[in-house]
Amino acid sequence: MKTYLKLFCWIILFSSYTAYGQDVSGTLLPTIAVDSLLNHIKILSSDEFEGRGTGQQGEKLTTDYLVNKYKELGLKPTLENGFLQEFIIRSSYLDEGEEKLTFGNFSFHSPTSFARSSFNYRFQSKLDLIYSSNQEDYQNKSLIRNNLIVIYVNDSLSNLPTILQEFADNGAQGVLFVYEKRKDYQKRKNDTYKILKKDGTSNLRFLVLHTFASAGIISNRLMQKDKFTLPIKLKLLKTNLIISNNVIGILEGKGADKEYLIVCGHYDHLGKIGRRIYNGADDNASGISVLLEVARAIQKLKESGFQLDRSIVFIGFGAEEIGLLGSKHYVDHPIFPLAKTKAVFNMDMVGRAKKDKHGAELYLIGSPKVVEVTTAIAQTHHKNLRINLAYNNPETDIHQFKSRSDQHYFLEKKVPAIFLFTGTHSDYHKTDDDWEKINLESLQEISQLLLKSVVYFSKAANN
Repeated sequence: MKTYLKLFCWIILFSSYTAYGQDVSGTLLPTIAVDSLLNHIKILSSDEFEGRGTGQQGEKLTTDYLVNKYKELGLKPTLENGFLQEFIIRSSYLDEGEEKLTFGNFSFHSPTSFARSSFNYRFQSKLDLIYSSNQEDYQNKSLIRNNLIVIYVNDSLSNLPTILQEFADNGAQGVLFVYEKRKDYQKRKNDTYKILKKDGTSNLRFLVLHTFASAGIISNRLMQKDKFTLPIKLKLLKTNLIISNNVIGILEGKGADKEYLIVCGHYDHLGKIGRRIYNGADDNASGISVLLEVARAIQKLKESGFQLDRSIVFIGFGAEEIGLLGSKHYVDHPIFPLAKTKAVFNMDMVGRAKKDKHGAELYLIGSPKVVEVTTAIAQTHHKNLRINLAYNNPETDIHQFKSRSDQHYFLEKKVPAIFLFTGTHSDYHKTDDDWEKINLESLQEISQLLLKSVVYFSKAANN
């Protein structure tokens, strides 16, 4: 019975889209120009923009660029600051090129033997490293307060967020995870960051560091003593307050219910670290280029007489790379009621689709209705795209992508949302993520798919 009911509902959904799609497809829907998409990506990922790092000059250039484009496209501001929703980040930065943890005359250097999973923290540059083989000692607040705690990891830490929260509540400055083998260090340091980001523990003002036992001095100390206290130094670049911004504009609908759609993507990337510039063409100049050109297309639709029942809000989120901070701020301080927000469309890394004989691969991740409708549109009108729903299933989303971009906090608040994503690649978070590697044909196809889906949901009848 359940199988037949599900199939019947799918047929109704698919048919309703097809019937509506005939009203808005073809000549009525503008074609998004490849040259326009590429131009945005070239500018945003140029060396001049210095990787669009949060708190860096490139971020200011990027928000200025978005504000100017919003004005050019006819989007309206909704804030006292015009298009900018300001938020403050309290941040301590270690210079990646100089990052090190020093024990006497011995230093661990990043990233070969030392790494961090924390960004948004204030901590001391000099503190004691505390280790005890008796875990009950870690309940002693006077022992751990203002110090860095060693956790020797040789098995799974399933209750990691709880452990970190307890240490933070008891006044510890942070933890140093020591892994038994180098290969565990390489894998687990990344896994730890994903867990913290998903759980929200990464918002603690708390330091999370990683190394491995065979790095030398740690191994010797662990083998020789059940307990030790060791003075250490952390080299800091600076501790400061950073003002970042979400860039928000709106195309207003005429519906009496005052409902909203959000089209979004993060504009920030890793920035400039030392002499290296992380240009982030795919991550996420590609998503911002789609956002801008979809806004242009919908404005043209409005000018041709098409009526939006729902207003469409366009948001370039800041500080995504350091913990989804821009989208978290918006969800905590929404400009438009979340209860009236009927769908969120987030694009993050949509420029490097992998192609085979079945088409260019596009992952859709998010709420059932939005994913189902967008899939139906793709299968009807965009047969050159190969929709992959593997990451929409928690059992097969081994990388936890559903919680790793700006749709995350909307989904937590039960706001329907979808994440469009073409997958990671060998240039992910490297200096080689450049505009020349963008798959423009697929990017245009994805842009047209998004346009159709947004237009579909812009009608109040299509909940």
